[in-house]
Amino acid sequence: MFYALLTNGTKSEIYAGGGTYDTFTYSASGLTPLATGPAGSTYASYSADEMQIAGGTLYTDFGQVFDAESGDLLGTLYETGTTVAQGPTVADTTLGLVFILDDSQSYSYGSYNQIQTFNLSTYTSASSSVIPVSVPSSSPYGNSSNPSHLTRWGTNGLAFRNSLGVFSLRSNLVQDLSLSMRISAWR
Repeated sequence: MFYALLTNGTKSEIYAGGGTYDTFTYSASGLTPLATGPAGSTYASYSADEMQIAGGTLYTDFGQVFDAESGDLLGTLYETGTTVAQGPTVADTTLGLVFILDDSQSYSYGSYNQIQTFNLSTYTSASSSVIPVSVPSSSPYGNSSNPSHLTRWGTNGLAFRNSLGVFSLRSNLVQDLSLSMRISAWR
């Protein structure tokens, strides 16, 4: 079963993730299988899980990075030691960073309290890599809600949602300074 689906109109490809990963080409005559990723990885396990393709690389909410075409594992993003960082994920190729909303105490599933940053090229924690956050995990009525869909916005923002609402933050750890450096160079 597939829970996450992406399309690439410039290549006429569809990427489908769940307990497996499959790529297809599409045309007016239908879908043609292109590749199936290797067994043993989870790409999405329920409808809130997402995948993102940036620069030909597939990023999942399970702290793993894959080749978008073949599904081959390229690297794993570790919260600490051998504990994989898991949670809503977004890659920013301009900054060269991956952001993951996760829990500093990996055994506390659903208690998201930080956004970690990882280097896109090495899959290791970036320096000064933790942005603390406070995410309400339940409503006054006791309904629990895990966050999903971490996204970049503006020059230094991140946002995500859960059933309680949309949450946004700004941090200098997120800021793209390339534009300000170019402006300074023009002066």
